[in-house]
Amino acid sequence: MKSLPSITTDCDDFIAEYREVFGDITVRRTGQQNNSLHKALRELAIEMDLAKLDMRRVIKVPIKPTMENVKENMFKPVMNALYPEVESTADLTTTQMIECWEVFSQFVEKRLGIYIEWPSEEE
Repeated sequence: MKSLPSITTDCDDFIAEYREVFGDITVRRTGQQNNSLHKALRELAIEMDLAKLDMRRVIKVPIKPTMENVKENMFKPVMNALYPEVESTADLTTTQMIECWEVFSQFVEKRLGIYIEWPSEEE
């Protein structure tokens, strides 16, 4: 089985590109954004499980993907690379949340072949 490079190592180019495009706005992320993040991460975990992707292949941990471990072990490292000063997704601004999801989802699509669209308000 081919080993995948770490997410934080491989997404540096995405991060640099998005930092040029997006500015910092200091409005905290919304409750709806939090719900959308959790829904999208839950869907990613389901798709990864259906694709028989073990977390060991993704991050070298022998566990089944869940929303919680995808958030902690995949999404948060990207968030921390983009915003080292942010410790929790609750502290992301609305702009940071969208930027972080775009970088994360593009990286996941590129590396794992899974694309999860940011949930709309209607969902």
